[in-house]
Amino acid sequence: MNARTALSHTLGFDSGELVSYQYQPGVFSRAIYAVDDNYYCVGKNPPKNLKHLDGLVWNKLSDQFWAEKANTTIWIASRK
Repeated sequence: MNARTALSHTLGFDSGELVSYQYQPGVFSRAIYAVDDNYYCVGKNPPKNLKHLDGLVWNKLSDQFWAEKANTTIWIASRK
């Protein structure tokens, strides 16, 4: 299992469907996904210094079931 599959399973999407939720593809060093009012990222550490997303506070998503299978962490931030 890879990081994108872990996130797609967590959010209830098909892996291929998740691609359409990527926020500004190619701009960031790793993929950021925008779903509803939330932003998601996958990796060992939370994202830092993201142009256009300054001020967001990244927290570990409470549901890490699939992330643990992929040996990674899912991060969430919101503009709410």
